[in-house]
Amino acid sequence: MVELAVAMAVLGLMTWAVSAAFGNVGPARDRERALQMGETLRETLRAFALRNGHLPCPDTDGNGWESRATTGNLRCASATGQFGWLPYRTLGLDLPADKFRATYAVFRSPDDAVPSSDADLAVQLERSNPADPVGTVGYKNVHDLIAALNNATAQTVPTPLVTRPHHTGDNGVQGAIDCTANVRANPAYWLAMPLEDRDGSGSRSDGVQATVTAATLVANASLCVQAPGTAMTSDNDDVVIVEPLGVLAGWLQARAP
Repeated sequence: MVELAVAMAVLGLMTWAVSAAFGNVGPARDRERALQMGETLRETLRAFALRNGHLPCPDTDGNGWESRATTGNLRCASATGQFGWLPYRTLGLDLPADKFRATYAVFRSPDDAVPSSDADLAVQLERSNPADPVGTVGYKNVHDLIAALNNATAQTVPTPLVTRPHHTGDNGVQGAIDCTANVRANPAYWLAMPLEDRDGSGSRSDGVQATVTAATLVANASLCVQAPGTAMTSDNDDVVIVEPLGVLAGWLQARAP
């Protein structure tokens, strides 16, 4: 009887271990898929920027298209709106499942009156050679976006701006996840994929991303996200992708005609 009891106890522990392992397979697989999708989206956004000389506007309607103005030089529907959904259809992509659908914040700093200091990455503007007349070769191209990226870098280094998209720490090497006391950097853009509601907030987005909801997209309620590489925990499985200003500028410079 004692041997049987020991055998049953061992069997129970093995069953529990196997169940726990299988229970973690789904979340881990989703997170790995989100990381792979994030890198694909990074390359898609880079290609868009190289081809068009600007980054896309956020999608504030949730229809998959960037929200654009129909008139005027300010390309986006909002002159200052920096946050929304990623405009998948503008990028030639299908909308993914909700848990993989990324929110998107892009660095914007409209200053059309002084193009040399402009750092609005979503606006196509002549910056590299303002004397170029409309229609000349190179007018409003990727070199103008590179100039905007350099302008943005000058505005945010060494002190990041909390009024522009930024990321905080990772509760590890990059310090605490604290959008007030530990603002790390302003990227050209960030993407955040929510996966599941692990913190019980009522939103798939967890942690500092949990304030990001459809109702707050236009209001720029939160331009702060946790650092890329933040470990998954019992109450946070969000995946964040950021594109540093200097990295995007260097990538574009190496491929610009």
